[in-house]
Amino acid sequence: MPRGRSRRTIGSPRSPADARCPFARVAAWPAPAVAFALLLLTVCLPAAAADDTLWYRSIGVEEGLSQNFVPAMAADRDGFMWIGTANGLNRWNGYEFERYRYDRDRPDSLSSPTVYALHVDRRGNLWVGRPPA
Repeated sequence: MPRGRSRRTIGSPRSPADARCPFARVAAWPAPAVAFALLLLTVCLPAAAADDTLWYRSIGVEEGLSQNFVPAMAADRDGFMWIGTANGLNRWNGYEFERYRYDRDRPDSLSSPTVYALHVDRRGNLWVGRPPA
């Protein structure tokens, strides 16, 4: 070995290769992980750069909702929005409401005029919560 040179192992943190290329250790990453990261960037960045305008439509009593005070909402697997109010249960299909109300004379109606909670279970059943009796 010529004089004036020290012995250094290849890949040591003080090697001249690391001084020239600071990202030399990146090449040690597993190739599938790098490929997956690049794939995510190419798929996600254009979607993130797309128009982020949110479109919404206010619906209320004028559109057929039974009352504007809404303590409960749920969506079922068929795409219907169920909206509970103090004046019954409403089902929104995207165009119009169908109302379900409490009727003392009908045993198959709601058990209370006020709907406080709604839940759709795994089977698709809609559970309606009412105030305590």
